[in-house]
Amino acid sequence: MEQKLTLSMTNTVVQMPEGVEGPAVSLFRNMTCVNPCDTVNLWEFLLTADYYDWVEVYRWSNDKKERERIKKFDLPCVTVAGIFDTRAKKRLQHIHSRCICIDIDGKQNPNVRRRWGLAKKIGNDIQNYS
Repeated sequence: MEQKLTLSMTNTVVQMPEGVEGPAVSLFRNMTCVNPCDTVNLWEFLLTADYYDWVEVYRWSNDKKERERIKKFDLPCVTVAGIFDTRAKKRLQHIHSRCICIDIDGKQNPNVRRRWGLAKKIGNDIQNYS
């Protein structure tokens, strides 16, 4: 089953290089799914507007249970590292995507200030060494 994603070029956080084909990654219906439902282009997944409404409800909700439900059951997720046959560290099926996902969360890392600047620096450092 092919998943069609609607692109939103208004995403101000994610900027993809023009004309560069994005890597293929496994798509999961939600965090609880063990097996992927499809393979998608990572850039398209990151730029899609299909889940905008769920993300907004999640961001603005103060209800911990609602946020947990949305995150766990309503939002899809991908394996940024590549295509996997199941969500497990050693189940990579194809070539690694050459992408990594670094989550710098203020809640779990309260001493980390200016996270976006740190994330950009890490990204630039990785790009310069690869």
